[in-house]
Amino acid sequence: MPSEIVAPVAAMGAFFLTFMVAMAYGVISSNLADRKGR
Repeated sequence: MPSEIVAPVAAMGAFFLTFMVAMAYGVISSNLADRKGR
């Protein structure tokens, strides 16, 4: 595959993966804080 196609796809994949991890971390930490609050 040509690098012109690989580079943007890899960048999008890395950005999407980071976004998903950040969302999951936020949900988990908020759930833990909610549990501790009660």
